[in-house]
Amino acid sequence: MPILRWSRTPQRPAPASNDRPRSVPVSRTSAAWAGLWAAAVVLIVFIVFLLSNTGRVQISFAGLHGDLPLAVALLIAMVTGIVVTLILGTARITQVRRLARRRRTGDQAGQQPANRPQHNGQPQQPTTKEAGPGHVDHR
Repeated sequence: MPILRWSRTPQRPAPASNDRPRSVPVSRTSAAWAGLWAAAVVLIVFIVFLLSNTGRVQISFAGLHGDLPLAVALLIAMVTGIVVTLILGTARITQVRRLARRRRTGDQAGQQPANRPQHNGQPQQPTTKEAGPGHVDHR
């Protein structure tokens, strides 16, 4: 069994050679192709799920009663969960966008929050001179 030791000298990277094959960049078409394959696999699994769960179950919810195939009842529960998640996610995204817009309009008006440094890392300095009482700066 080999013994591993820490090396304190930095390892030099291997020199780049031109005979190595270059990787192919990911394009929108290749991403769409992979997405179509993934969707096809999910659809096949979903069809198998529906065909495997055809037994009828009785449902009682909020005063409503009925009997449905088990797959349909589970599908309704799944869609309801997705809709609730989308509503809450939309509310959160809207909240974050409003906050970002407020910050952006505040930054454009020259108002930076006091605890945020300027681009050079230094705290923001006042742009007007401190004047005594009754003095107006007419720049």
